[in-house]
Amino acid sequence: MRVREWARREGFNEQTVWQWCREDRMPVPFERMSTGTIIIHDPKYESQPAAPTANGRTVCYARVGSSDQKDDLTRQADRLKAFAINMGVEKPEVVTETGSGMNDKRRKLNRLLSDPTVGTLIVEHRDRLARMNAGLVES
Repeated sequence: MRVREWARREGFNEQTVWQWCREDRMPVPFERMSTGTIIIHDPKYESQPAAPTANGRTVCYARVGSSDQKDDLTRQADRLKAFAINMGVEKPEVVTETGSGMNDKRRKLNRLLSDPTVGTLIVEHRDRLARMNAGLVES
């Protein structure tokens, strides 16, 4: 999870957490991405490894809202792939898509959700699935 979210959940000031990361004093594991983004791996908030099971394959889904954000899409896909590998997935499959989060006209996501061979879907943040009512699809 990102610094801002972890700081909010733990009750710390965001700047304090950034300083801890710079000084390698974080109380939980974290990772510096090549883009400078810091991802915090707090075992309290991370679920069990998303390794493929008999229930199906694991797929990473990355989405941005417009084609202007192609670079963001690539970085998001890279972060998801790194996360999946970190969680024990050997060869994570990554699906990328450009489309609004306000409507349901996302062919690749709809295809993934209706595919019975997909057991686990990894997204960076729940708003990548839906802007509104994302709580309805969480499990």
